[in-house]
Amino acid sequence: HDFFNLIALVPVCVLNGLCWNFDLLLDPKSTVQGAWNDDYFPLFFSVTVGYFLADLLWVLLEPSCVKSPTVIVQHHIATLMYLSIPYLHDDTHWLMGACMSVEVNTWLLIARRVFNKQGLRPWVINLGFSSVRIKFISVMFYITWVVIRCYVYPAILRVLIGLWSEKTQQTGGIYNYISLAIVLHSVFCLLNFKWTFDLLRGKYKAIRYGKSAKIEKGL
Repeated sequence: HDFFNLIALVPVCVLNGLCWNFDLLLDPKSTVQGAWNDDYFPLFFSVTVGYFLADLLWVLLEPSCVKSPTVIVQHHIATLMYLSIPYLHDDTHWLMGACMSVEVNTWLLIARRVFNKQGLRPWVINLGFSSVRIKFISVMFYITWVVIRCYVYPAILRVLIGLWSEKTQQTGGIYNYISLAIVLHSVFCLLNFKWTFDLLRGKYKAIRYGKSAKIEKGL
């Protein structure tokens, strides 16, 4: 299952990257929405839905492949519901791209587990190329975790609230597709905060008791 994810997430992340103009994305004078282009969106969307359906089916048929199968099944079902919004509303394509950036961190999380099955501490081991690889993956894992899960996702929620306010003023009603997006995105933000707490707790225990933090089967 881990190797399936390592392979299947690559086209998801690559196609997402192809939908962004990184010159504009890094330009402080440009907006995030303005950096998005739809050239590869149909393929990106199809591959993303296919990945979540395949992974959902795998977890349903073999629950032991992940630590918390119930959470993962619920997560994937909520994700597929969330994906119905950009499918029906073109103006949210860029938000899907922003949300799916989290799969870069998911790939690193799995790579960190696969390439360091012994649970060696990446900051102290010295194993030549293997050591450099493990350290690089770990550094990128923590950076993308903080940037995407702890900053980008809450920022997207603020954007959604702003869009919802605009829609309610335009339509005069509080219920619209952005309302559903806010509910689902709030769930993902809460999951990210819960997983962040679990990560910090594991690191605290590793430091306090002087043991290597166990890399669990997770996402």
